[in-house]
Amino acid sequence: MPFVVRVFRFTRAHTILDVLTIKLCLLSKPVTPDIRASSIENFGANIVQFAPNCKIRRPYCLKSHIFHCEVGENRYLWLRQDIVRQNIAAEIQPHDMTMENECVVRLKDVAVYHTDDPFSELSASKRIKEGELVLSEVDMEVRRGEFVYLIGRVGSGKSSLLKTLYAEIPLLEGEGMVAGFDLRGLKRRKIPYLRRNIGIVFQDLQLLTDRNVFENLRYVMKATGWKNEADIRSRIDDVLNLVGLTNKHYKMPFELSGGEQQRLVIARALLNSPSLILADEPTGNLDPVTADSIVKLFHAIAASGTAIIMSTHNTSFIESYPSRTILFSHNKIREIDVSELFGTESSM
Repeated sequence: MPFVVRVFRFTRAHTILDVLTIKLCLLSKPVTPDIRASSIENFGANIVQFAPNCKIRRPYCLKSHIFHCEVGENRYLWLRQDIVRQNIAAEIQPHDMTMENECVVRLKDVAVYHTDDPFSELSASKRIKEGELVLSEVDMEVRRGEFVYLIGRVGSGKSSLLKTLYAEIPLLEGEGMVAGFDLRGLKRRKIPYLRRNIGIVFQDLQLLTDRNVFENLRYVMKATGWKNEADIRSRIDDVLNLVGLTNKHYKMPFELSGGEQQRLVIARALLNSPSLILADEPTGNLDPVTADSIVKLFHAIAASGTAIIMSTHNTSFIESYPSRTILFSHNKIREIDVSELFGTESSM
C-alpha cells in the first residue's frame, strides 16, 4: 500500500528558517498519481503549489518516485512505500529572504516601550499609553554578513532594541521583520521558533554549570528538536572547532577561562546555523586581550555570512575592526561615520 503525504506548515527545530514538513499517513486505497516529479527541481515546484509565498532552499532525504496527485480538493505527494523515510522535509524561505544579501532585520518607524507586563492582554494602544518610551522613529536594515555595532550610554536603549529583535519586548508600534518573522504579528507561542532562527549571546553567559561543554550544547539541540545522535555530535564538533574549543568537550564550565566560556556561548548561538546573532555586551567581563579575540571571532563569523549585531561600550573595537556603527542618544538612533567618530575623539 502506498503512503500519501500531505504538506503543512511547520518549523524544523534544527534549520535556520521555517520549513514544510511532510506528514506520512496511510490511505486504505492507493491513489493514482497524475504528475511525476522526476527531479528535485520538479519536487520543489510541486511544494511551492502548497505554499505560494515560499521557495525551496534545500530539500532533504529525496529519492526518485515522487508524485504529485490530487484527491478531491486536497493536494498530495505520493511516494512508493519502499523509499519513504521518516523525516522527509523541504526547507523553505520567504521570497524576500532568497538573495545573497538578504535583509535579516528590517525596522521601520519603530518605537520601543518598557511596560510592567510586556505580554499583558491589554491592547497595544493601552500598553503604549501605560508604558515608558525608550526609543522612537527607529529605522534600520541589516543584511546577511553585516557586522553592526550598537553604541551609546548606559540606559540609552541598546539592550531594549536587542530584546525587541528577539521578542523579549513586544513590538507595539511600527514595522519589524527579523529572520523572516513579522514582529508585530508574532504570537507568543511562535517566539521560540523565531529564536531558533537567530543566535543570542548574553553577557551573563547563562551556561548550565552542572553539565560539561558537550552536554551544554547537546541540551540545547535536544530542546530545539535534534534527534539523531550522530548529527548532534557532528554539529557540536563543528561549532567547537569554529570557536577554537577543540578537545574541550568534557570540560566543565568552571574549568574554562572567561574567554573560553564566552566562546562556548557563541558556539551555542551557532548550533542552528542562524542568519543573525545578537550579542549584548559580550566582552563586558573580559580582559582586553580576550575581548579583542572575541570581537575578531565575531567578525570572522560575519564574513561567513551570518549577520552580527553587537552592543558595546568599548569604542576601541570599532577603531581596530571598523564596521557599521549605530549611536543611541536621546531616545533615537542614527548611523555614524566611524572616521568622524574617532576624529572627534582625537580632538578632545
